[in-house]
Amino acid sequence: MIIHDEAHCRFLQEDPKGTAYMEYTCAGNILTVTHTKVPDALAGRGIAGKLASAFYEWASRHHYIVRSECSYMSHWMEKNK
Repeated sequence: MIIHDEAHCRFLQEDPKGTAYMEYTCAGNILTVTHTKVPDALAGRGIAGKLASAFYEWASRHHYIVRSECSYMSHWMEKNK
């Protein structure tokens, strides 16, 4: 399950094998994804894509402009936006 930890500006998925997360910053109505991390033990499960999708859906629903400094999110946005 994806959790939005708004107080710490991140989306995360916890697992006994580790925590995957996507961090962002907020400046006015602009959100910038800064980092995505998926532990090696969780790799290959599509978790980064689920984090990106949850983040983008939330940002769109709240009318934010989305930018990315994260290579994963930049690639995801090119494919899915």
